[in-house]
Amino acid sequence: MYSAHVTLSQQSLNEILLCTTTVDQAIAAGRVKADGNRARLDEPLTLLDNFDPLFNIVTLCERKLPELSPASRLVNPWSQTRGEGQ
Repeated sequence: MYSAHVTLSQQSLNEILLCTTTVDQAIAAGRVKADGNRARLDEPLTLLDNFDPLFNIVTLCERKLPELSPASRLVNPWSQTRGEGQ
């Protein structure tokens, strides 16, 4: 046989994809039923990437921003005193 037929629940698929269980463990537990060529069942799983779930997507900038001179700061139009910020 050249193909494999697999029957499993969404939860079992999630557990396999998240590596909390293996296909062999799920088959042994009866949560996955596989017919046909067993080697073909492993092929799609070898195409998935393994990545670190704690990978930093956003990193903090280490650069220090330049200080603004008092003359370059914006004047607050809602301030109580008109001379504030100038």
